[in-house]
Amino acid sequence: MNFLDARKTLKGFSSENKTSIFLGMSGTVNQLCTYVRAYAAYDNIDAHINTVSFGALSQALIQLEESAEREIYVLFPWDFAAELDWRSGVSDTVGSPNTLLEHATFTANQFKSRKNAKFVYIPAPVLPIFSDVNDVETLSHSILSLARDLGAKVISPNVFTLGGYLSTGSPLRGENLSDVAKVVWSMSVEDRKENFKVLVTDLDGVLWSGMIAEDGLSGIECEPEGRGYSHFLYQGLLRKLKASGIVLAAVSRNDLDVALSPFKASTVHMVEDDFVAIIASYEAKSAQIRMLADQLNLGLDSFVFIDDNPVELAEVSTSLPQVLCIEFPSTDDDFVEFVVQVSEKFSREVVTDDDRDRSEMYRRRLGSMPPSDEQGANIDLFLRGLEMKLTLHDRSSEGWERAVQLINKTNQFNLNGNRINPEDVAKKLALGARLISGELSDRTGRHGEVIACLVEPDGLVSSFIMSCRVFQRLLEYAFIVCVLQNIRSDLIFAFKPTDRNSAIKSFLADTSFHQLENGMIGLAGEDFCKRHKVDLDMFETNDSAFD
Repeated sequence: MNFLDARKTLKGFSSENKTSIFLGMSGTVNQLCTYVRAYAAYDNIDAHINTVSFGALSQALIQLEESAEREIYVLFPWDFAAELDWRSGVSDTVGSPNTLLEHATFTANQFKSRKNAKFVYIPAPVLPIFSDVNDVETLSHSILSLARDLGAKVISPNVFTLGGYLSTGSPLRGENLSDVAKVVWSMSVEDRKENFKVLVTDLDGVLWSGMIAEDGLSGIECEPEGRGYSHFLYQGLLRKLKASGIVLAAVSRNDLDVALSPFKASTVHMVEDDFVAIIASYEAKSAQIRMLADQLNLGLDSFVFIDDNPVELAEVSTSLPQVLCIEFPSTDDDFVEFVVQVSEKFSREVVTDDDRDRSEMYRRRLGSMPPSDEQGANIDLFLRGLEMKLTLHDRSSEGWERAVQLINKTNQFNLNGNRINPEDVAKKLALGARLISGELSDRTGRHGEVIACLVEPDGLVSSFIMSCRVFQRLLEYAFIVCVLQNIRSDLIFAFKPTDRNSAIKSFLADTSFHQLENGMIGLAGEDFCKRHKVDLDMFETNDSAFD
């Protein structure tokens, strides 16, 4: 997130979910506050941030009265010993290293007395105030130990900028403000770690690498090698948590038999009974988690939800702000921090026999629990912040191999399940059919060609598919609006139900569709375009393929 993104996110934002935070830092904090509020807005929370005036952190520590407000302090070495501050310059009356350490220890104890405080520590370089540079280094290490004793989250000293601190009073590099703000916001909403009792995990891209519905059993990986290594480690973490009494559940946008197939085939290193429930449906994940909490008779604030899809995380976070949402890392380099974070949330000093038996007790209680069909949260604000770009491709003459491959491997969002071979495609295109595909990218990266339709010369859509990788982004609506605007204003869809394509039924339930006598489904194009212009506006579109 850059500063412009943060401003865009906050423009016009309001929410009934409100919180108040005190943010203390030596230096100017205005831009940092903007980023923190933007991350709060992503979670559908309107955050009010109280601060102290520049350079007044030590005084605020003495004068600030205790309140229920969460306090977050971003600390530097000179917050413990003011003589180390670059802005003060070297004094002729600097005390001894032991004297400064006593001052630093006294200040640390003041911080420790703040009941609602959490800390971020940046071990920035300090002013060389002693003749012996070893004394400076020793004091710096001692202050770092004091910060760790506070439970501070220590982040890289590279986020500090002396140039910015001296010229504008801002000690944080502009390119690192977003990262620090993300840490601040996550700490502000952390609950006490002993409250977490249930871990709800996604399956595709989390428990294993790949998408079971599209890639099949042979296409998913969770072995200790290659792209499946982190997923292998994650499964080991889940087994350890279950053994310590943590309740595991899974939610997946899938058909139940497909979601269970890796367990049935022993493709994964866990068994179905490791989970109190595996809920597979195409309904909102927040609804499944809410229902699970009701059935287990547990508060939502005891739940942690893990998913690799930021859209799913945003939906759950918006609908259920009590649930702690954690993103599964996209790179192995981020996996260590992820494992540490999850382990901390479920840390237990003592594990009893009752803890070990808890999962089996809950699993028997739940039995076979059907999915909930409740609606999820409106995440339009989050989707706009994704900066989605839809690029249309007319594959009617060449380059249609990927679109055909997509049609032949996609089951969930598939109009009729019909497979097509290259020869038939070539014949249809030669007779005037149009094969249109859409490529999606956003601020998280490129998703490739993920949606396609084959439109016959008479307006019959004989194939329409979308990858399950991009569910919930409203892409299917924006794509069809583009097709209606650029190819023809009326379409007929050759829908046929299969045992796998229930995901497309909610799309066809739109009131702009109507059943025809021949069994096909007609679409009132003008009405559809009016209804879903707002969805098209979610995307920056490139439809130059139709020029």
